[in-house]
Amino acid sequence: MSYQDTLAALNVSNAHPGGQQMTQLWLDTVRPDSTWSVLDVGCGTGWTACQLREQFGCQVTAVDVRRDMVDRCQNRAQSRGLDIQMEVADIEKLPFKSGQFDLVVCESVLAFVNPVSALREVGRVLRRPGRFVDVEMVLGAPVDAAWRAEVRRVYGAVSVLDKKAWLKQFYAAGFDTVQVIRMQPLHRAMVDMAQIQSGSNQPNSDNAVLTPDILKVVQENGKWMQENAHLMNCAVFCCELSRDAD
Repeated sequence: MSYQDTLAALNVSNAHPGGQQMTQLWLDTVRPDSTWSVLDVGCGTGWTACQLREQFGCQVTAVDVRRDMVDRCQNRAQSRGLDIQMEVADIEKLPFKSGQFDLVVCESVLAFVNPVSALREVGRVLRRPGRFVDVEMVLGAPVDAAWRAEVRRVYGAVSVLDKKAWLKQFYAAGFDTVQVIRMQPLHRAMVDMAQIQSGSNQPNSDNAVLTPDILKVVQENGKWMQENAHLMNCAVFCCELSRDAD
């Protein structure tokens, strides 16, 4: 069972670095307008998508590569009486026309895909001017190939970059300005495993059970984070395309 399988099985919300607090920070900073059309890529259980619709009145489309996550997002939205468009989609091949969205949001997605092709698609579906908000794990210290292999094995993460490398990716993708809204040390796991075990991070829980396979992943995650959190930061990037972009 993979890390992503475990998140889905336990119905974990805000599984990205910095969690709900980091999401609310960028929401309060960006202040999306009610006229905006917003795409949440890698929506997970739908907490962010629901906040965008409920708190700001945006027209929200939420997608995830996993059908089970889209279903959970739909359940959350329906339980709150929110109208959100949802579908299964891959960030590297988005099923939307060019220039469709005013804001694209990714929270811990780019680390798990090819960032070059993903950012190309993000730029394609954005209107001009448009914004892209990205929450990512960011390296805070040099690491070797063995470390990268281990983070790929534990999490499935293929692109764990430092701040300079992330900025290079964003500018190479054609964004005109990039603001680091916040970057802070990652003192806790990408998902707080204590919350998972207590059930407090399962607002939509359907009585998921900590099976031996799930417990193994939870314990491995906790151990890895205890040993490696000091090497990492979590950051929110806000990237903008100008009105005059080609």
